[in-house]
Amino acid sequence: MVLQPALPLGRRARFASRRFWRGLAAAFALGALVLAGYALLAPRAGNDAAPAEATIGATTRFDYVAVFPPGTTAAQVESWRQHVLRVHDSGCFRGNPCIARSLRGAELGAARQFAIGFDLMRDAPPQEHAAVLAAAQQSLPGVRLAAGSSLQQAVE
Repeated sequence: MVLQPALPLGRRARFASRRFWRGLAAAFALGALVLAGYALLAPRAGNDAAPAEATIGATTRFDYVAVFPPGTTAAQVESWRQHVLRVHDSGCFRGNPCIARSLRGAELGAARQFAIGFDLMRDAPPQEHAAVLAAAQQSLPGVRLAAGSSLQQAVE
């Protein structure tokens, strides 16, 4: 097999080749500038300008707050959470639990109690809603269920 030597490019071909590579370099530079600008404008994790509704803490209001008696261990609280905050009769979306959000607080109040606040989805079936509340009150003796409260208010 005989390879033919490459012929030198003509004047027009050299001009087009240079134009192509310069254009490609300019496109990459522009893309890098756009990405750098986006990175500078993106919100940071420690940004204090986050909206108040995006922050969840001990003062956040929940539909229900389960307050555990003093002396309850972390393992008992976790067992309660796994037993109660799951699908009981019928799930909401593709069989998932009907819990919109939940927060577990430890060592709250003067008695240093555990508390779990949770919200049920608005479109949760009534039988699932009732099953979650029944399981919350029956699964561990001494658990107090407060409706429409924050973790801090329920413990006090």
